[in-house]
Amino acid sequence: METWLPGKEPESLTIGLAEQAGEWLGAMHRIADQALAPIPFTSGSPWSLFGQEDELDQDAQALEKALQTSGAEAPLVRELFALYREKRSILRAGWSELPGGPVQGDFSLNNLLTDENGRLCGVIDFHLAGTDVFVGHLAGEASFLAYAADKENEETSEAIGDRYLEAVIAGYERSRPLNTQERSLLNDLIGLRRAFACYQVDEVLGEIKAGNTEQVNQELKNMILYLKKDYCRAPL
Repeated sequence: METWLPGKEPESLTIGLAEQAGEWLGAMHRIADQALAPIPFTSGSPWSLFGQEDELDQDAQALEKALQTSGAEAPLVRELFALYREKRSILRAGWSELPGGPVQGDFSLNNLLTDENGRLCGVIDFHLAGTDVFVGHLAGEASFLAYAADKENEETSEAIGDRYLEAVIAGYERSRPLNTQERSLLNDLIGLRRAFACYQVDEVLGEIKAGNTEQVNQELKNMILYLKKDYCRAPL
């Protein structure tokens, strides 16, 4: 697909590309939701919460187990996982009522193709495609693009990430406006994805293995902040 489609992988993420990515993701969800006949995926996306795989929960459990013998501050560990379970409980209560369907599964920067003007012109790599709740997929992809993808001018601050997140979500809503229930859960979904993204968990596990207890505690504090943060301050 990559050799057949026009365009090339972008070197970095720009605000304009983030907005376009959101628009395309919203359009893909809208089209999937309106299909006359369901696309017959028999498995969920591995990033889907409460699915057969639920890799986020697997990562969280692995981290909790590793922290038990890490020397990390026990109050931080308790607070982190109390927040984690509280937010998962809230999400699980209404999960089956949320719109969902087939999703591409991996809307990362290296799977987007752009033309010579930096405009999005193709999406590749559907090997993680499956069914998912649309707002859950949005939260995962938007969080990864905003905070983990290489950005224009190598901007990496939290505030810059917030700007990219806003751009992705604004673009998405131009193609597929969120309903009231989706909107009410989006902040918790982003918080979970931000705190327990695979790269974040791997970072903490690496510090545990290296015996850097002070840095482990700092990473746990960061994760708690991510879970408590208000990502959707402005009306979407």
